[in-house]
Formats: sequence, structure tokens, C-alpha cells
Amino acid sequence: MAPKRKSTSKAEAAPAGAPAAKRKSTGKAAAKEEAAAEPAEAKPAAAKKAKAGALAVGDLVPDVELLREDDTPVKLRDLFQDKGGVIFMYPRANTGGCTKQACGFRDKIEEFEAAGFEVYGMSFDKPKSQSNWKGKYDLPYHLLTDAEGEVLKAFGALKAAKSILRSHVVVGKGGKLLDIQNGISPGDSFAQAAEFCGANKQAEWQEAAGCERIWAERYVTDYRRSEGIVGSRSGGSSLGCPSARLFPQALPQTPDGAPDPAAASAADDTWRRAYRERAEAEANWRAGRSGWQRLVGHRDYIRCAQLVDGVLASCSGSYLHKDCSIRLWDMGSGECVEHMRGHEGPIWSMHFDGARVASCDDEGSVRLWDLETHRVGVSDALAPCSLKCIAVDGHQLAAAGESGLLGLWSLAAIQRALEEAEDGEDTDMSGEGSNSDAEDESEEGSSPRRRRLPAWRPVALDSAAGAAPARARAPQLHILANPAPDTSCLQLDGGLCATGDSGADGQVHLWSTEDDELEFKRSLAGHPQGVATLSFQRETGWLVAGSGGGPVKVWSMERSSLVHDLRGHAAGVLCHQQSGMLLATGGADCALRLWDLRAGRTQALVPLGSLPYCLQMDDRRLAVGCGNGTVQLVDLRRSAASVPATNGSNSSGELGKQGAAAPSKLQARTVLPAHRERVWALALDETRLVSASLDASIVVRSFMPADVAAHEARRLEGPDSEGEESEGEDSELEMGSEDGDFEEAGSDEDSEGSEDASEAGMDSDSEGELAADGGWASGGEGQAA
Repeated sequence: MAPKRKSTSKAEAAPAGAPAAKRKSTGKAAAKEEAAAEPAEAKPAAAKKAKAGALAVGDLVPDVELLREDDTPVKLRDLFQDKGGVIFMYPRANTGGCTKQACGFRDKIEEFEAAGFEVYGMSFDKPKSQSNWKGKYDLPYHLLTDAEGEVLKAFGALKAAKSILRSHVVVGKGGKLLDIQNGISPGDSFAQAAEFCGANKQAEWQEAAGCERIWAERYVTDYRRSEGIVGSRSGGSSLGCPSARLFPQALPQTPDGAPDPAAASAADDTWRRAYRERAEAEANWRAGRSGWQRLVGHRDYIRCAQLVDGVLASCSGSYLHKDCSIRLWDMGSGECVEHMRGHEGPIWSMHFDGARVASCDDEGSVRLWDLETHRVGVSDALAPCSLKCIAVDGHQLAAAGESGLLGLWSLAAIQRALEEAEDGEDTDMSGEGSNSDAEDESEEGSSPRRRRLPAWRPVALDSAAGAAPARARAPQLHILANPAPDTSCLQLDGGLCATGDSGADGQVHLWSTEDDELEFKRSLAGHPQGVATLSFQRETGWLVAGSGGGPVKVWSMERSSLVHDLRGHAAGVLCHQQSGMLLATGGADCALRLWDLRAGRTQALVPLGSLPYCLQMDDRRLAVGCGNGTVQLVDLRRSAASVPATNGSNSSGELGKQGAAAPSKLQARTVLPAHRERVWALALDETRLVSASLDASIVVRSFMPADVAAHEARRLEGPDSEGEESEGEDSELEMGSEDGDFEEAGSDEDSEGSEDASEAGMDSDSEGELAADGGWASGGEGQAA
């Protein structure tokens, strides 16, 4: 056997302490050497010092223009006008170490946000490469391109002309550098940045503790809620509840609802505590942690639920006529404070604005309940037509339904009729809205806790001066059409009324409501299998109509022209909500789609595994009520961040040949078990989510830290402390604490509902039951109403 040949490498032959000779290396070999050498230069204990000429802690970041991954130019200093931020720098997108670093910042995004810091990535990569990488790994922050390397050099992150030293910097509000770390490993980068930001947050809390004005401004900046979110669902009118109060009621406010700087400065630490609680509540929303209570009282299908300033309105009814009534609930105590009876048929639609409740039923009756006077205006002018939808703005009320008959009432005239009605004895008129024996009986044949509730006095509107409605039907496209198609959806706002009909070639009809009269304007045709959902916003001038055949049409109301024909759903649209240029639609194909109305394309696709019957959204999240009894939460900020920028999109919702990728399939959502039957109505505010179901129950979830902690403690004490469910006891609260099932992997678009239910920990073939520990067990698919 030949003896082994000794190595003749100069590096090996050199004496100890002598510098190793440089070895020439090119191409991939050089890249491998650089990657292999990188961990050796990353010292967890202390990062390298910034290079000569680079910025130092205390300096302002450069006022340089960069490109985001969506090709949007941004000024670096402008990013930190209102909030601090962390910028991590990496050699190249979509490589091993860089992906580890980026995903680490992604997974700790809640910690950075709670501390008041945004996250950004930066490299030489082109925006298209950044966008593809961002979409691939669901990165919920922007990636910046520094093509010239000016900022990278200023931060000391350049090893050579086009070679980046892995680094990160922490920037305070206003653009001042707080920390610089160069030559750091991927794992240490996000870990040390999160630790530094957490410590800096504590210092900021202490520094600003005596200045409530700062916290008031931060609360407004970070948690402002968009106004004018509108929605619709198949077979009903507006899904949404009126915009919730922006600020907690205990906080000092000016008459217009904005923070009062003078009062804020004089207050103790109200705003600071409110900000901290809200940040913790946001973390609970994302994780699906909540305390919950169950409101018991309705005995029939619950059709609507609307939440305004801590008061919940709900209505119920079906053709069984077991409970055709409206209830108001105090969210603080969970008690039913009003029980409004009088409807003789199922209540199909309702609108609650905090001072009044408007409702309509299957018998053609319209009622307006005034909470101050406890009088209810009753109109049967549209009887015997079944009324499916109702809408109210600040001045008028409209109702429509069977055979396309539309009625319009003046709220001022109704209010006058209620005020001018002669005072008299409030007699027991169970058919007209007052309560039998003035007490609330929640369950038939039970022994409820009796509580005296206010009686209601009916006022006939049809015979009152000026209170009778204007009535009209839209002209038919086909003269021989008999009977006329029913009105399936309705919206009213500022002198304009829009109705959608259920005809085979569905039409949207536009009406002027000036002077409390109905003047037909025009019709917008072309909605296959009828108009299922409808909404418009005066600010944008666009009307959105979902059809029973699947397409979603976006119209310009001013020009009566089609702006977008959005195609993507394989079956009819069941519900939608619109906020500015963001549109969410739920379809009978068991999928949720998020649309960018500016581009006319799908932003994200969310397979649900069950039929979506209702939607509620705000600036941060979207809640979906499903047929299997669950509520699914989608983080809108993550969904927007997961969508790569594309070119060549068309109005079909799919990408053209020049597009970069297909619509993003959202990879994360939270599934909250809730009911035994389909969820038919949702309402939410900043810290609560309310779901109502055809199982006649209402579940209120609170994401406030104190409620989550209290309910978790109650659950851990054991079943005995929870107490047994009290059959028939009105408004008794079933308390619990529960973490939502957070799904990191989205299901296949064509997957069956049973597969998705299995992922969520539910048996799709079994009926849901209340768990013994006060939580919720599996929830099965609800039966059709």
C-alpha cells in the first residue's frame, strides 16, 4: 500500500503564528467560502464596531429615498416620524441565513409592535426579488432596496462595494439611531433587537408616564379605525354595525370624540394604561386568546347582531314563530336590558344606531323603536309583502322585499309622530311591543330569574301626518315579468338608495330620495342569478354588487359604467364587506377573497372549508362566521404583506401572462369554535367579538388582558368553580378561557370542509356540545334554516 502523501498546502506548512497565504477562488466557490466564513465573524457577545465614516448612536438616519418591494419610493427618515423602527440588513434575499434572519423578525413581530417599533429589511436586491421572497415566507413588513448602497454604507454594513455585512440598527421616533449591530449572526440579530426594543419600551413608558398627551396621540395614531365600513349578505341588508367608538368611554374626549390634550395632561395615567391594555389585547387577537360569555334568552334563530357603545342588539325569528323579538344586552353585565316584542312574523333585518332600532318582518311590518321615549312607530304600509332588508341613514329609513316593493320613511316625521302621540296608559299589548307582565321570560316552561323590563307603547305611523311612506317599484327589464323579482339587498345613504333584485339577470336599481320621495334613476344589469350582496361608498363613488352566479361587479355610480368585473369565486357570493379600496367577499365555494379595488385583482385567497355566512372587519382583522359553527379570524395586515406585487393583472381577479405569481393563498388564520349551528351574524369592536347563531345562542369574546386572565384562572380552578349550565336562566353567563386554533398552513383550495374541520380540531360529522370545563367542543355543520 502506498504511503499517504503529506499535504503541501502553504497554509498547512506555514509555521505557527504566520499569516496564511491567500488562495485564489472565483465564482460559486468564492460564494461558498464567504457564506462559510460568515458565522465565524458573527460574535454573539459583541458585534463589530462601525467602520470609519459610518454613523454612530445618536446620529439621524440619512434622508435618502429608497424603493419598497412594491416599487413604491419612500424617504428613509419619513418612516420614523411617528414611530421607531428596526432595520435589519442581509447579504441576499431567499438564501439560508438571510431567510432565518427574516423569519426570526417575522415571528417576533408582535414583540416589536408592542414596544412601538416597526420592522424593515434592507439589501441590494431588486424590488421584484424582495417581493417574491416576502410572499414566499409571509413576511409582515416592508423590504427596502438600497441600490446605491448609500444607507448600507452609512450604517457600517458594507464589507465591499456590493457585499453586505449582516447587521441591524434600531431607530427611535424622529429618526435618531439608538443601537447599531454589525457583523451579527442571523439568530442573534432578531433576538438582540427584540431584547433591546423591549428594554427601550420600558424606558419610554417611564419617561412619558407624566405626559398623557403623548399616549393620547400614540393611541390615536396606532389604533385609529376607518369609518364607513359597509357590507351586505345574501338575503339581507347591511351586515355591519355602526362604527364603534374610537376611544374607551372613560378616556377624556372633546365633543368630536378626539383626545382632549388639556384633559389628557391633567389626567393620571389613563391614556398610558389604555395604550398598554390595547397593545396586549391586539396580541390576544392575533393568538386567538379570549375570555367568553354566553348570552341566553332567544328561543329561535338569531338573524342579526349589532354592537354600539357597549350595547348589543339582536333579533330572532323563523317560520316556527317561537321567538320573533329583539333584545338589547348590556355588555358589561351580560344582562338583557330591553325585550322588544310585537312582530308577528320572523324578523329578517334590523338596524341599531345606539338610540333607535329599526326592524322589518315577514308580514310586511316596519317598526322604529325609540329608546328614549319607549315608543315604537308601527307601519304596515308594505303589507302583506315579506320584507327582507332594511336600511337607515341619519335622515331616512328604507325597507324592501317581496315583488320589489320599496318604501321610504322620513325619520323626522316618525319622530314627530312619536312625540305628538297622546300620553296614555301603557297597557299590555303583547302584539304591539310591550312585555307581558312587564317581565322577561327567557325560556318557555322554565323558572327564569324575573326582571322587570320597560314596556313599549305603539304608535300607528300610517295614519300620522306626514309619517306615511313613499312607495315605488323599479321598472322591469322584461315587461311580461310576473311577478316582479324580489329585492334581495338594499343600501341607503345621503339622498341615494340602491336596491338589488333576485331575478335571473339581476339588476341594481338606483333611486334618488330627495325630499323624502322615491325617484327612479337607472338600472345596472348583468348580475347572473340575481344580485346577492350590495354596498356603496359615497367617498369612492363606487358600488359593489356580488351575484348569485359568482362574479362581483364594481360600478361607477356617477357614470353608470362598469369599473371592474371581478371573477374568482366558483359559486355564488354569500357576503361581502368593503372598506375604501379593500373588498372582502365570501363565496359558496367555501373561500374568502380579498380584493384590491384599485388594481381590480385578488390580493389574497383564504380557503375556509365551510360556507361563509357573514363578515365583519376593521383596519386590522376580518372575522368570518361559518356554517360549521366556527368564527375564523384573518389578520389583514399579514394578508396584505403576504401578497407579492404584480404587473399585468386583469379584472378577472387572476393574473395575466405578465403577472409575477397567482393570487397569494393566505397561510395563517385563527379558528375559534363558537356554536352548534351556522354563525349567522357577527359584530366586533376594538376588544370584543360577538357571534350569533341559528342555535339561538350569542357568544361574546373579550380579548382584554384582564378578562382573558380572569377566565383562564376560573377554568384552571376546575369544573366545580365554573358551575353547571343553568337551563333556561335568562342572560346567565357561561364563562371560560380559550386559545384559538392557529393554523400556520393553509388548506388546499379544493379541500373538503371535513378536511379543514379536522385541521381545526373539529369533527364535521358530529354535533357540537358544550365541554365540561366550560370551553367549547366540536361544532358540526349547521342545518339549513
